[in-house]
Amino acid sequence: MVIHLQPLDEVSSEVLFLRKAGLANCSLQFRDKMNSILRRCDGIPLVIVSVATHMCQHGATREDC
Repeated sequence: MVIHLQPLDEVSSEVLFLRKAGLANCSLQFRDKMNSILRRCDGIPLVIVSVATHMCQHGATREDC
């Protein structure tokens, strides 16, 4: 059996990313970078969660926001 899923829309992708990365109030500059990352994730939740988790653990901090 194959289940076809629709990718997340832009708003849902952003909400998921920010929630998983632990970054709620980010600067406009960081949001531009985030949107570039989200375009590459193509709305796929597992990819978004993986990237956000990695950034939370190894990359982005509150100072980046």
